[in-house]
Amino acid sequence: EVNESFYLFDKVSNTAYDLAAVKAHAYDISRKGTDSSCYERYSGYVTDGTKYECWTTWGGVRYEVRIIGINHDDLADGSGRAGLTFQFKNLLNTGFEMNSGNVNTGGWGKSELRNSMNGRAAEDIGATVPQSLWDAIAEVNKGYTASSAADATVTYSPDKLFIASYHELTGSIWDGWSSYSWLVGEGAQYEFYKSYSIANYGDNDILKKGRQAASGSFTGWWGRSVNPDSSMHFLGQDYYGNPSRNGHASYTWGVCPCFCL
Repeated sequence: EVNESFYLFDKVSNTAYDLAAVKAHAYDISRKGTDSSCYERYSGYVTDGTKYECWTTWGGVRYEVRIIGINHDDLADGSGRAGLTFQFKNLLNTGFEMNSGNVNTGGWGKSELRNSMNGRAAEDIGATVPQSLWDAIAEVNKGYTASSAADATVTYSPDKLFIASYHELTGSIWDGWSSYSWLVGEGAQYEFYKSYSIANYGDNDILKKGRQAASGSFTGWWGRSVNPDSSMHFLGQDYYGNPSRNGHASYTWGVCPCFCL
């Protein structure tokens, strides 16, 4: 039995991999791409979740995670791409505001939620991450816009923990937002979600999430993108899995962390 901050269990080979092993696999994929001896196995995990399970313990709570990206996210130090991107299957057991006030000015990069996810003070989300995992997580650049204007430009924040953007989930843009090209610039669709036909303005079973303690009780959860139609909202997923829903920045919504190794 594996008992630590993070582990992955291959159900096909009945093999458990600890954090150090998965980090080494991710590094090999980052450096060698499809030539890595690990690439085929991990790309198989991305497309078939029945082949493995992966768990991490944050703040004493055990959370299940899945691999959603392979060689997808740009490393903040400019040295290439992180080999593997993970996302919680469910949500943190506690909901959070994006900002204490109903404004999205500054976007994800200036949001209180981002600060909490990447902070290590006692009250921060980041403080719940075990030190061994925190040290192993690769800092990556995540795209966002600082306003909801049609001519807004994408800038980047160096993040250890982050949440997915609208386009990283959907891979397309609703026709009503076609003039907001920055939605595409906030990140390419993750490989995991390419296996699904994601409705960009409709319901999606794969985007329905509840808190880890009540995973079958669905709730709204935050996305990284500001709402193109409002200076008060961020986009997020509702309990039907619709990724185009509005969340007032001061709403207490669910958080689905992502991180890279």
